[in-house]
Amino acid sequence: MKILAIDTTSDMLCIGLRGGGRDMEYDLLAGKKHAAFCLLTVERILAGQGWQAREIDYFACALGPGSFTGIRTGVATVKGMAWAVKKPVVGVPSLDLLARNALEARESFDEEPARPGGRVVAVTDARRGLLYACVYRREGNSLRRISPYMLLPPRDLLKRVKDGSIILGDGVRLLQEVLRGSGSRVRILDKDYWRPQSRHLLALAAEKIAAGEICDALRLKPVYLYPKECQVRK
Repeated sequence: MKILAIDTTSDMLCIGLRGGGRDMEYDLLAGKKHAAFCLLTVERILAGQGWQAREIDYFACALGPGSFTGIRTGVATVKGMAWAVKKPVVGVPSLDLLARNALEARESFDEEPARPGGRVVAVTDARRGLLYACVYRREGNSLRRISPYMLLPPRDLLKRVKDGSIILGDGVRLLQEVLRGSGSRVRILDKDYWRPQSRHLLALAAEKIAAGEICDALRLKPVYLYPKECQVRK
């Protein structure tokens, strides 16, 4: 089984290939240049591996929330490639992808969050003083989502976060101002864990494929959270 997975929802361009019993991972800092580099980079990587699009069994992409332009770039790239070769697609919510970093952070295993029921909170900067966020509960070596994907102010998120929770993502910068003097006892992961990684994208895509959570290209829908009228370039 061959999988191509793409994430353009943050400042990273994450591209993963799975096939022939191995994973190939490419994590590149792209800033706001996804539209210029995404398809070209994918084509170069495929050519370097000797792959052709028609050989790929599943196409996967991160759905958001995140950069509006970035989301559109990744979703459009995957939909176009999959539609051209009549192959199924799988979508991975971006906050699920980010949260996976907590499972491999050493500091996650020292205290309460490592035990069953430990909480992980993925947060990213949604601009306009708001956060994209989601809360997860650790179950063994996996995470179970226990909240909706949220767009909310930092103070509102803090009301939903239990003491002992692990928090990660670039939204931490907004949360830290609220945390000062709040009395909340949470653990903030190092910045090394604030960016998505292609290996987690491949793993989540494979899990969804195994669960039958696939669709045809035209049914793939992004996750914006902002109302449609607010989905301007940022």
